[in-house]
Parts: sequence; structure tokens; C-alpha cells
Amino acid sequence: MKDMPGMQHGGQKAKAGGKAKAPAKKASGKGGMPGMQMEKEPAFAVTRAQLVAMSLLSVLALVAGIVFATSQANLTVSAREVSGVVMPPGMAVRRDLSGASMRDMSAVDPRAVRSSAAA
Repeated sequence: MKDMPGMQHGGQKAKAGGKAKAPAKKASGKGGMPGMQMEKEPAFAVTRAQLVAMSLLSVLALVAGIVFATSQANLTVSAREVSGVVMPPGMAVRRDLSGASMRDMSAVDPRAVRSSAAA
């Protein structure tokens, strides 16, 4: 296609009495709109050592959370051992409490209770 005098790319007319505006700089290979990419200053660039340190701290926090949750709950008893009974709210359960003891102290057997809501 021929370039027409006074016309810019995309069919826009040039401003009267002057040169056409210079095209905006292209983004630095990251995609997106030109001029919208912010360049990071070297002082704020993430180093490999910082990335490794934060990764290790994140994994350490995850492991600490798992260990803490495991230490607070009795995970040695399976649902089959307690036969699906519900413990009363606020019941103090020691870590060494067996499934048979839990069945003895249970509040209710959910399979034995029937309830229907009023319409």
C-alpha cells in the first residue's frame, strides 16, 4: 500500500503544522502494551540468594504448621475404630485415648438419630 502524504500508520492524520508523533517504545519482550512495563532498578532486583532464602522459609513455615496441627490432634485413631460416633462439644480427649473409650463416652450415634425439619 502506498503511503499517503499527511497520513500516519492506521489511517490517522498527522497534526497540522508539525511532524508526526514518534511511536512509543516497545515493551521489552514481555508482551503487553508499550510503555506499561516498569523497569526494575538494580537495587530492587531479587537475587538468587534472596529467592532461595524465602523459599526455604516458606517450606519451613509449612512444615511447622503441619507438625503443630499433628501435635494438637489425635491422628492415631481412625474413623473405623470409633464407628462414626460424635464426641460431645468441649470434650477433653487425650492423645492416648483409644477408639473403644471414645465409643463409650460418645454423645450420640448419628445413625440412630432421625430428624426432619418442619415445613
